[in-house]
Amino acid sequence: MSLLYFPAQASSSSTGGALNFLSKTTLSASSGSEYSISSDYDSYQFELIDFTTSASANVLFSLSSDGTNFTVPITAIEQYVENRNGTFSTFETLSDAGPTNVTTGLLIFSSYAYSTQTGRSSTAWIKLINPNSGTYYKKFWLQTGYDNLYSSVDRFYSRTGGGTAKTTSAISKIKFSPSTGTFDGTVNVYGVKDS
Repeated sequence: MSLLYFPAQASSSSTGGALNFLSKTTLSASSGSEYSISSDYDSYQFELIDFTTSASANVLFSLSSDGTNFTVPITAIEQYVENRNGTFSTFETLSDAGPTNVTTGLLIFSSYAYSTQTGRSSTAWIKLINPNSGTYYKKFWLQTGYDNLYSSVDRFYSRTGGGTAKTTSAISKIKFSPSTGTFDGTVNVYGVKDS
């Protein structure tokens, strides 16, 4: 399993290489949240913190190149680790998007942390690289962690992966949404300039 780079410090400056804090959104009973992508930054980082869902739902992300339709095709793969009460873990390679193009949203995490499970939540980190390119497909990396009590067994899940948004048009928006119902949580957004 590979580890992703987490910059050590966020700042409010716009110098090259710095992780610049852009916004914080607290969501409550939300059916989705959209964020604009501008040409001011060369990459964007999104932190989804303490997400819970109102029902048995997945949390998805999707991309738009026209600001309205979130149908940019995505192909992705990830590695998955499950720890069951500290006694059993599995490791496998999954392809949520498969070899085909997903245009209805890519799974970030299966949110087993339902509102009925006190103290449990889901968290994710997503980095969108070079979203403003008019030449190349866009790349992204993600890491997630979530826990739940399933069949009376305490479990923790960790997923690491990445993929390609298959468009040469600039990405104008990213959207996070539950597959059904609503979700609660916090989204922090950062921008990074190359120079």
